Amino acid sequence: MGLLFELEERYDGEVRQALQTELEEQLKQYRPLCSACGLAMHRHGSYPRSIVTRHGILSLDVPMFRCPQCQATTSGITVLGVEEVRQRFSKRQKPRL
Repeated sequence: MGLLFELEERYDGEVRQALQTELEEQLKQYRPLCSACGLAMHRHGSYPRSIVTRHGILSLDVPMFRCPQCQATTSGITVLGVEEVRQRFSKRQKPRL
């Protein structure tokens, strides 16, 4: 392979790692307000999600939040600005990038 390909591969990996780290930090700090009653919501577990970006697939633990007053819930996926798509793949099939 050529030098350009090697540099693209290296920098793509570095960008992907930086993006992963920054998203994880932002999700740790995210504290939504309840849309029903306006109180600050509390963390109520998390779930793993893979997000496809132009730099590759990122694996994140996305937090869930629950309102202490009205028990409404929301996902931390909303802070990422993406829609949550529920799609299952077989073990042999991989998502297309």
